[in-house]
Amino acid sequence: MIKKLKYKRLLNKYKALETELEFAKEVTRYYGPQFEIYYRQYCSKNTIDIDKLNRENSAKVAKIFTTCNPEPPENQKSSPNYNVKNIFKELARKFHPDKISNDDPLKSEYEEIFKSITAAMDESDWGKLLSIAEEHKVKLKDYDSLCTSLQISIDNIDKKLEKEKTSYSWALFLCEDSEQCKEEVVKKFLNHLFGI
Repeated sequence: MIKKLKYKRLLNKYKALETELEFAKEVTRYYGPQFEIYYRQYCSKNTIDIDKLNRENSAKVAKIFTTCNPEPPENQKSSPNYNVKNIFKELARKFHPDKISNDDPLKSEYEEIFKSITAAMDESDWGKLLSIAEEHKVKLKDYDSLCTSLQISIDNIDKKLEKEKTSYSWALFLCEDSEQCKEEVVKKFLNHLFGI
């Protein structure tokens, strides 16, 4: 019983982190352009020549942005354990779009579920796969191995969340309406990028 409860606790943690990551991505998507506008206004108001700084520091800028956005290595993906593979196979058998006729109203739903489980396997996102399994009441066993798989997904989401929350866009979001805070974020950015 305790293993099952541990599994449910980890699955709930995964789902909460997944929602938090979705929120953080939306914030940085929205505040990215806002940061750019605010940064340019700040530089204009303080007679800072951005184009000149970019030209003089082009190699440093390129290096910083390459370091900040590295491509994740393929070997960071984890291999599914036997239990996860079986859950995938069970879901794939149940929701394969070829198992249902084209005129069935459930066809598009089956296609979406099948795409989701396939994407979860391709991305080694065991949390997503196990969330789908829970939603469709797949019987689970070997909670120890499932907990290990979930922990891998939780660790991956934590890394992505940390990346989003260390961006200048996120910092600007946290400022809300404080002009002083926004100026401090831009100053930190200028110091990081150009050393000024």
